[in-house]
Amino acid sequence: MTRFIEKKGTVVCRELLGYDVSKPEDMVKIKEMDLFHSTCPEMIRCATEIVEEMLQ
Repeated sequence: MTRFIEKKGTVVCRELLGYDVSKPEDMVKIKEMDLFHSTCPEMIRCATEIVEEMLQ
């Protein structure tokens, strides 16, 4: 988690996305901007790289 925070600044979704998924009005913006497809995969990729580094 520390390594992810070092790379991305946070592990909190609303901070990574810039919107709060628990708020309906923010979900509209998240969907309009397609953030689940543009931002989330990058976060998963980053986390995967960190785990791969740890396993080496």
